[in-house]
Amino acid sequence: MTMSIKPLCQVTQELSPLLKRFDCGVPFLNQFARKKLVKRHQQDLHKALLALTDSAIAGYATTKTNILVCEDIDPMLAGSASLPPQLPTISLEQIATDLRFQRQGVGSQLLKEVLCIVAKVSEQTGVYGLHLWAHPDSVVFYQKLGFISLQKETRAGLELTLMFLSAATIRNAIN
Repeated sequence: MTMSIKPLCQVTQELSPLLKRFDCGVPFLNQFARKKLVKRHQQDLHKALLALTDSAIAGYATTKTNILVCEDIDPMLAGSASLPPQLPTISLEQIATDLRFQRQGVGSQLLKEVLCIVAKVSEQTGVYGLHLWAHPDSVVFYQKLGFISLQKETRAGLELTLMFLSAATIRNAIN
């Protein structure tokens, strides 16, 4: 399988038929891909990366700028003179792989591209790191990559874990 990771803005082919066939097994992510992925990208509300084959969207990831509150990272840092109360970050909002391409490294390739983006952006402007809300099945995967668990929150009956990886760690791993 030949696959490429491209920012949505560099994709020239018609995406509607490919998005209609996208199925990662999670209805929310499928609906988002079909109805909001392109629109929100065009509105600059997030930026999307697509994992593309000749005939399918194998996966996608979306990122945006965000903040983390210091006390969410470590309550001991709240009020610390060494860090501001809010830290600029990039958040990985969504990452999804079509069922036909799961267990083939698509998600890992998308995540690697996101990490490269964080490293590049952090060299140009203030970005403290990357954060995401991990599905319970993904926490161990992210921990193996060096992400630290910050807190848990239940959303729609699912316990998600806020995870963080510093820009310095990302740059060191990439360089």
